[in-house]
Amino acid sequence: MLEPGEVTDPTSTGRKRASKIHPIIDGMRCEWAGLRHAGGGPLPIVGCRDHVLHSAKEEFNGKTWPGAIHHGPDKNTLNNAVGYNLHDICQSCHNRWHSLNDPFYEKPRPPAGQVWLPEVAYYLHDPNTVATEDDYAMSEAWFSIESKADRGEYPVVPHESARLILPMSEELGTLPHNPFHTTEGFTL
Repeated sequence: MLEPGEVTDPTSTGRKRASKIHPIIDGMRCEWAGLRHAGGGPLPIVGCRDHVLHSAKEEFNGKTWPGAIHHGPDKNTLNNAVGYNLHDICQSCHNRWHSLNDPFYEKPRPPAGQVWLPEVAYYLHDPNTVATEDDYAMSEAWFSIESKADRGEYPVVPHESARLILPMSEELGTLPHNPFHTTEGFTL
C-alpha cells in the first residue's frame, strides 16, 4: 500500500480502500439512524429513523435505501478510521450532512494524506446521543422547506456535553462566528 504522499489520486484510492475496509452490506442499518448529533462537523444532523441499506446505487425502493460510504468530519478519504471518520450511512443522511457542512471546508481539496477539516469549530460524531421525537420533527420540518433561503439556521443544536473541537488556526477567545444557536423562533 502506498504512503499517503505517494498516492496520485487520493480521492479515488481512499474511497476504494474504504469500501474494502467497511463495505456496505445489503440489509445493514444506517449507522446514523436514531442519532441526534450524527456525523459531527460544524452542524451535526439528526440521523434517519431507521433506514435499511442496499449496496446498489439505485434510488430508494420503498424498503431499502442506497448506502453511502461517508468520510467526515475529516474529508480526507485516506482517513478510514471506522466509527470515527468512516461510516456506512443512507443517502438521505449523507446528502443532508454534506448540504449543511460542505460550506465550512476550504476549497480545493488539500494534497494527498493531509487532513481536510472545517475552517470553524466542529463537533465529533456522537454515536451515543439518541434523537428525540422533537429533534426528528424539527429536522424534518426544516428540510421540508424547499427554498434554502427560507430555512434559516438548522434548528437542532448539539448539547453542551457534545465534544467541540476548535480550529487549529484560531487562538482561544478569537473564534469565528459560532454557527450554533438556540431554536428560538423556530416553530413546528
